[in-house]
Amino acid sequence: MRRPSTPLAVLFAAGLAVAGCGSAGTDDDGADAAQEAAGDGTAVATTTMLGDVVADIMECAGGTSETLMPVGVDPHDFSASSDQVASMVSAQLVVANGLGLEEGLESALEGAETDGAVVMEVAPLLDPIEFGGGHSHEEGEDHSAEDDHSDEEDADEDHSDKEDHSNEEHAHDNGSMDPHFWHDVGRMAEAAELIGADLADVTGDDTYGACGTEVHDELVDVDAEVR
Repeated sequence: MRRPSTPLAVLFAAGLAVAGCGSAGTDDDGADAAQEAAGDGTAVATTTMLGDVVADIMECAGGTSETLMPVGVDPHDFSASSDQVASMVSAQLVVANGLGLEEGLESALEGAETDGAVVMEVAPLLDPIEFGGGHSHEEGEDHSAEDDHSDEEDADEDHSDKEDHSNEEHAHDNGSMDPHFWHDVGRMAEAAELIGADLADVTGDDTYGACGTEVHDELVDVDAEVR
């Protein structure tokens, strides 16, 4: 198995055209084959957070996607139906969070991989942080404001303590690494690029890589606007 807040809605430009390779035969047969080859990529995402990004990449490239978990479900407890397991096996790429987030899906993911599914676990690829470690790109800002805003930092620390306590409930399953990378839009942007690259590998179509980069750039812009 391979180990880039609320779901992110990414708006970006119209999809790129996918070039298809026609098989030998009559002109009509070649046209039909080319049409079938275009946009035939399929992907399954486990969580709604990853599902939003995967859906944007697949829409851009002309493929299709499915998200296993409905909105509002605890990803630690969710288990897959037999139809969803079949979808994972038939998909060209299964995009999972990893680091123990999908506790209820672990056996289903392993079984799907045994049956031939290609499973990509994203969180371990994004330089994961330890529980309670915070986001490294914010540490400099917090440190520089330490002397002037100690009262605000005390309030933030109280809030962080609550989050850390919640995270520690699942820390034993994830080791010491935090799987909740999607709270950092920069990491989510990197995830989009990595997912696009893997889709390009499994489909043989570089359009997916280009679309992954496009979604990456859109998320980077969103992150800059929020900051």
